[in-house]
Amino acid sequence: MHAAAPATAAVPSLSTAAAVAIALAALVPSAWARFGQQNPPALFLVKDALETAVGNGAGGTFSGAIPGTLLGGADPCAKLELGDRMIAAAPGNAAVLNAVRAFVHSESNFNPFATPAGPVFCTNPALPATPGLRGILSLVSDEGVKPFGSAGGLTADQINTIANASVVSPLANTAGKSVAQLYKELGFIDFINVGSVAGNAGAGSNAGSNAGKTSTKTTAAAATATTTTTTTSASNPTATASPAGSTIKVLDAATIKKLQDLLAQFGALLA
Repeated sequence: MHAAAPATAAVPSLSTAAAVAIALAALVPSAWARFGQQNPPALFLVKDALETAVGNGAGGTFSGAIPGTLLGGADPCAKLELGDRMIAAAPGNAAVLNAVRAFVHSESNFNPFATPAGPVFCTNPALPATPGLRGILSLVSDEGVKPFGSAGGLTADQINTIANASVVSPLANTAGKSVAQLYKELGFIDFINVGSVAGNAGAGSNAGSNAGKTSTKTTAAAATATTTTTTTSASNPTATASPAGSTIKVLDAATIKKLQDLLAQFGALLA
């Protein structure tokens, strides 16, 4: 008579590695959906154009400065200032101008966990100083946040249609206007410092109408938006203000709860 086989522990239907991968994948859309905007294709265009026009490592020097101007905590005017310096290094060079236009057009990142969350645009009407760079809008993305336009104003697709066209045909009548003001006049109001920008949303929105959207009035929430953002921690319900341009490290309560639940699931699988 054969001895009974020793009892074996129940094997989970998923391996630990697979469970971890699936659980982390659930967090990716919200936590890292906005990763990578600091390395746009324009970086390589700038590098090649400036190295060809100027040489002596100018391409690498200028292109290497691009990522820092597109990070969520960067000064929104820094990108325009860098673009001006690039043009000054090779004045009159068409290839450099086209490459820098593509850079100015590149999307800047922002913290999707901030409250409110959205892009921040430069409010200095003197920037960019280069005539060939004025009237060019950056792309925007509402991935990982409430869809732009849901509370009024242009959607991300609608403002991006105008922004794409501006690379080839820059917006007219930009003298004395900041980039932030151009967005607001077109009817795009989903940016953090909209409340500090002069002018009414849609005041000069011929381009917005061409994109198939009738501009709407700025909502009360957008009109009262400030250049500070707040986040609330689950362990500390007190909102903490952070100056515009700073990087916010605190996750919101919902994300913390999700992480706690996932850790509990991992513990059950490994038990």
